[in-house]
Amino acid sequence: MRGERWLLAVCCCLLAAPFAGCGGDSASSSSPSKTTDAAAVTQTTRTTTQAASAEDPERGFAPNPYREPKSPGPHPHARIDRLIVHELRRGRGLAVRPGDSVWADYIAANYTTGDKFLSAWGHGQFGTENMLLRVPDWMRGLVVGMTGMRPGGRRVIIVPRRLSDRDDPDRAGNSYKQVVYWDVVVRSVQPAPKGG
Repeated sequence: MRGERWLLAVCCCLLAAPFAGCGGDSASSSSPSKTTDAAAVTQTTRTTTQAASAEDPERGFAPNPYREPKSPGPHPHARIDRLIVHELRRGRGLAVRPGDSVWADYIAANYTTGDKFLSAWGHGQFGTENMLLRVPDWMRGLVVGMTGMRPGGRRVIIVPRRLSDRDDPDRAGNSYKQVVYWDVVVRSVQPAPKGG
């Protein structure tokens, strides 16, 4: 009787071995389909992200949680002889360098009179602006003052007359040869092409 049980146990083990192998084969055959499914999901996600970026060009930009600032007010007797940079908030990521393409929200005002004359802040008609940060496109003092900013960072930059040296034909022959107050939030930085 003991021998028959032993023989029965051996036979059961021998019969179970092929079925165990089949289970392994079915698991390995489902592995490629799982990989294919994951690739399809990844491609769908990438396509959805690209479509969302096309609809919202500011997707992926550093946020700007601030309301548009008011004019700094008049400072008729202020003597500004040097560039003044106040770091209000440090950003993260790639630092701005001259020649970079920078998306930024900003206001600019005549510091002496307090009159705001430029505004590109947030969404809407005068939304975030792409700035090719170089002289003569932008005044020398602004280029120097924004250098080193990172996405999400905010600075107030006060540019003296000697560094506000950009003539602007759109301002009826007037120039920026005045003390200029800038309040800038960097949203995104695209480095200048190498050798460009």
